[in-house]
Amino acid sequence: MNADGKNTKIKINTPPGAKVETNADKIIMKGVQEKSSGGTISHNAKNKLEQADNTMSATNKGKIVNKSMGDLHQTNNIMTAENKGEIQNIAQRKNVGRFIAIIGAIAAIITIIWFIVDISGLL
Repeated sequence: MNADGKNTKIKINTPPGAKVETNADKIIMKGVQEKSSGGTISHNAKNKLEQADNTMSATNKGKIVNKSMGDLHQTNNIMTAENKGEIQNIAQRKNVGRFIAIIGAIAAIITIIWFIVDISGLL
């Protein structure tokens, strides 16, 4: 981290074999410079990952992963991947499991109603 009294810049650099991983409920990154030249940089948010005005560069099989189980907001970021480098932006909604459970419950209720109507001879 460089601080010059006016600007503070965070720079993350992972050469081959190096790894930086952040895990939190909410991650907010603004004006961060990330460079993976063979290593791995991973940001994992439980509810929200917000990235703005960042520079992300992955080269030489380097990998940058931005993952959120909730909201993923990215604004004005510059992302480049060269020479087998990889940048992944993953938003996995945790509500998908709830949606599947609700659909399953509705299907079960319809099946029960169908069974009751069928045995009562109304069909």
